Amino acid sequence: MGNNSGGGWSGHTQANLYWLVNTDDLPHVKKAHEVYQKENPPLDAPTIFLVVKALPKGALVEKQSLLHTGRCMITDGDDGEISLQPRKPMFEQSHTKFGDNGALHWEVSRFDDTTASCAIICVRDGDNHRISDIVIAATSLTSLWTRTLSIRLFYIPSRASSFSSLSQRLFSLGCPPITSIPCRLISTRETNNWDYVICILAT
Repeated sequence: MGNNSGGGWSGHTQANLYWLVNTDDLPHVKKAHEVYQKENPPLDAPTIFLVVKALPKGALVEKQSLLHTGRCMITDGDDGEISLQPRKPMFEQSHTKFGDNGALHWEVSRFDDTTASCAIICVRDGDNHRISDIVIAATSLTSLWTRTLSIRLFYIPSRASSFSSLSQRLFSLGCPPITSIPCRLISTRETNNWDYVICILAT
C-alpha cells in the first residue's frame, strides 16, 4: 500500500485484532504477539484476542491490523498554511477494577494533531453508571464521542445487556453504525473473559 498510494510513508498500527477458533490456542497466539512486538518494536496499539465459532477457509487464527499512514494535514502556526506532515500516534491505556469481578479497561491510539484515532473499551460485570462516568471523564477519549465513524461490538451472548445504556450515554447525539459480533471468549493482553469490547474507529 505504501508503494501504491503515493509512497513516502511506512504506516502506524492503530489496532490489532486476533481471531481464533480454539480457546486452547490463546496462550500461544499471545506469546507470538509478544515475541513479534519485541523483535519488531513499533509503537504500541490497542490489541484484543477474539475466540469465535469459525473463520473463513477453515483458518484457525487470523490477524487483522488497522493502520494509519501517519500523514496528517497540519496548519502552520505562523502563516496558517496547511501541509501534509508525518506524525506518530500516541498510545494510552487505563484499567479500573470494581468489587470482586468487575473491571473496565481501555486502550487508545491517537494523534495530537488530528482526531484520527482507534480505541477499545473493555467491560466486565461492572457498575454501568460508574463505568460510563470514568469513560466520559477520560480526556484521551474525549474526541471519540463526536467523531466516531464506526463501532464494532464484540460480545459474549447474554453478557452484554449494559452496552445499550452505556452507548446512549457516550453517544448522546446518536449512536454511529454498529457491527455486533458474538464471541466465545474475549481477551486483552493481560486479562481474559471480558463481557464485551467496544472497538471504535474515529476520523
